[in-house]
Amino acid sequence: MSASLSLEFFASYFRRLPLSALSPPSHQRHSARSPSALASSTASVVTLYVPGRAYPVSVFYAEDVCRFLEQEGEGESLGSACVAFRPAALGAGPGGAAALSAGFSSEETGERAFVSSFSSSVAVAPLPDIIRAICSLIWFLHHTRPLRAADVERGAPVTRTKREEKSQGGGAILVFLSGVGEVNSACRACEDLKLPLWILPCHAALQPAQQQKVFHPAPRGLRKVVISTNIAETSITIPDVSYVIDSGLHKQMEYDSYRRLSRLQEQAISRSSAQQRAGRAGRVTAGECFRLYERRTFEKYMKECETPELQRQPLENVCLQLKAIFPQVPLQQILSECIEPPSQANIVSAIKNLECLGALQRSRSADECDGVRGESREQVERRTHERERLTNLGRVLSLFPVDLAFARMLIYSAALSCLEEMTALCALLAVESSLYVSHLINPNALANRRKYFSKSQSDFITNLRIFFTWRLAQRKGRKAEDQFCQKFGVNPQSMRNAEELRKRFSRVVEDVGLRDLALDQEPSQ
Repeated sequence: MSASLSLEFFASYFRRLPLSALSPPSHQRHSARSPSALASSTASVVTLYVPGRAYPVSVFYAEDVCRFLEQEGEGESLGSACVAFRPAALGAGPGGAAALSAGFSSEETGERAFVSSFSSSVAVAPLPDIIRAICSLIWFLHHTRPLRAADVERGAPVTRTKREEKSQGGGAILVFLSGVGEVNSACRACEDLKLPLWILPCHAALQPAQQQKVFHPAPRGLRKVVISTNIAETSITIPDVSYVIDSGLHKQMEYDSYRRLSRLQEQAISRSSAQQRAGRAGRVTAGECFRLYERRTFEKYMKECETPELQRQPLENVCLQLKAIFPQVPLQQILSECIEPPSQANIVSAIKNLECLGALQRSRSADECDGVRGESREQVERRTHERERLTNLGRVLSLFPVDLAFARMLIYSAALSCLEEMTALCALLAVESSLYVSHLINPNALANRRKYFSKSQSDFITNLRIFFTWRLAQRKGRKAEDQFCQKFGVNPQSMRNAEELRKRFSRVVEDVGLRDLALDQEPSQ
């Protein structure tokens, strides 16, 4: 099934399940064994291993890539890319500033030494180091791993032998970056290389027709370069990929206790994810994987596998969805049967929070029975079901596959006739990076924002005005957008991310059928 699947871990989980959970009801009725004996028996799990044909994949780390680029020595871009690959210490010594670069820091800084150049305080104009490094590496691959003879334009000279063709490949390049914004920035930067490349973005926000392009062969004479999020890690397989560039980054949903919201945070990937990414190369011929982090970082500091989402996320959304699907089954029973269940304390906390939100209702009789000892399991489950009953608000909230706070904001905004504005505000709140650059970079930006947009005492209203004005500037073209961002100190990448989130929230509102009440009123009213 997967290159990083823990076979014994899954097999042991199914061995723990009773046979009643694996057998269909008709089989249980005709079985000679009693239902109680069937429920108490454990399953016998047989594992079947089918080896697949895999081509060898050569893996290179940051120190190897830096050496390749230094040996090539073509232009200043290669030298700057080497700087991006080199590890940087968080502390630069007495009186020295912290040196930031894309990738991981040196060994002595430990597990918390992951440094990303996509900080909210970086300047807007300079290209992030990691994207410059990727562009230089693509330039290096295109000139040292030329296209196969079948992909070169007719009439162009071909000097390589068939043996060299088979060993070196010369296929597509797959680049892994952390998010949609980084993918778009890398696509624009690769277009500026002026190389014969067919550059394709790949992420979940694209339309299906655009996503299907990554499976098409490149036009004659062009090399296909797919710049993707982790969607290409396991969800899809691009067969003609021969080279993988792994940034070592991805974005995961993490709970922000200060804002009490779940947000996408940029993090280092695990070793299992790195193995999956390397496996994307070598599907049809021998491949190569270039990792933008050091070997010792991979072996010592990266986690073996990702922490399950149930164990690092609040369970309010999960409990609400489960209760809507299985209204008769206690939540603790459902979640305890997961392959890696969350703690009971988190389950109880989620149930209490849903009660405070008005999504769950607890009966008084159930509260009075709390703490009663000697109850049977059926009595406990029946009492649990009584206090987990969904309210009308809970049924409506369960229709929204978004954070509960955002769902409540959207529901109430429809009644208050401000659904469009609230959709944009939810998107701005969900953006993981700052909307504005540091005042040290643009000292006059704050004064300009206050002069033109701070017409009220609400920062939310100010952000909305800036966001809607940015959308108008973006429609006029790239030059107008850059001038607007420069004058008011706006982070254009954060605004683009917010626009993508706004479109997602709008699709959710449309799918649920939520409408602004003002639009449903008659003109005479």
